[in-house]
Amino acid sequence: MGADEMADHFLDKATLDAVAEGRHHDPFSLLGLHHEAGLRVVRTLQPQAAAVTLLAGGEEVAMQRVHQAGVFEAGMPAYKRSYHLRIATHDGGSYETHDAYRFPSTLGDLDLYLLREGSHRDIFRKLGAHPAKLLGIEGTVFAVWAPNASRVSVIGDFNDWDGRRHVMRLHPGNGIWEIFIPGVAPGAKYKFEPLDSDGRLRRER
Repeated sequence: MGADEMADHFLDKATLDAVAEGRHHDPFSLLGLHHEAGLRVVRTLQPQAAAVTLLAGGEEVAMQRVHQAGVFEAGMPAYKRSYHLRIATHDGGSYETHDAYRFPSTLGDLDLYLLREGSHRDIFRKLGAHPAKLLGIEGTVFAVWAPNASRVSVIGDFNDWDGRRHVMRLHPGNGIWEIFIPGVAPGAKYKFEPLDSDGRLRRER
């Protein structure tokens, strides 16, 4: 299956454009590992990449570029559950990384209920940035309350301050946006980059 065929088969152009431009309101529904049309598909947005390889349990799969701005797709090897990525850069280098969109939320139902009610006693431990270990991988959990935003991203040195690369997960009903970014260590510089309800970029914070 060619790149154009895969793009047509799974996502329409408007959806792909929204993902590639970091405007999609629910990137976790499209990026990462998903079941689509009876297949297990891994999708990632890597605008900085010349090529991306899916690494899963000793198997390597070259991912197909399905959008010129850096959306890549590949079929997940059979019987594999976890994966990471090898990114080939335009300057000839490469590095391996875990995909933020394969990790679940760190906020449970009770956390979300208490945050929505404004009665969470440890709110300072939930909002902001906090080192964490998730699925055995070290990283940082980011969370912010932004009920009027149409999209919030985390930007920092670790993603070239590019708001497309780590669009956060919205928890509907309480206005909290959250994401676990693997490999981000304590002391990393970061900001939250919101878009307002009309899709306009607001001041970073």
